[in-house]
Amino acid sequence: MCKVNHGFFFFCLFFLFLCSAADALQAGERENWFLISETELRRFETILITWEQDRQNWLFQVKSLKAESQNSNDLLRQERETTLILRRSYEKSEAERLTLLSSKNGEIADLKQTVADKTLEAETYKGAAQIRLVIIIALAGAWVVFIAFKACRFFRLF
Repeated sequence: MCKVNHGFFFFCLFFLFLCSAADALQAGERENWFLISETELRRFETILITWEQDRQNWLFQVKSLKAESQNSNDLLRQERETTLILRRSYEKSEAERLTLLSSKNGEIADLKQTVADKTLEAETYKGAAQIRLVIIIALAGAWVVFIAFKACRFFRLF
């Protein structure tokens, strides 16, 4: 029975050895090793150098664009400030113009009222003058008739 136990023990050890060897072989298969030629390696190095140059070029362009963006932002800020100053100046001059226009409109309204008053006064005087003229003509006519009557009596024409 001891022989059987020793054999069984060796069989288990051998089985464990085979399982670990199979596992090691599978682990080795997971890591694939490939061989590349020197020309392929040089080509990969050339591609890597080109990519690095492109990356440097892109970084330079990004820096240039950031500088241009900052300059554009500064110009835009200056233009906004100038526009704000000009807008305030325009609004101030527009307010002054409206004030002046309002005062001129007030003066024009006063002048129109004065002209209307003077026209009404002239019409009143004109009406009074016409009445006086009619009265003067009537009185002058009466005097002429009176003088003519007296002259005719004096000369005894009647």
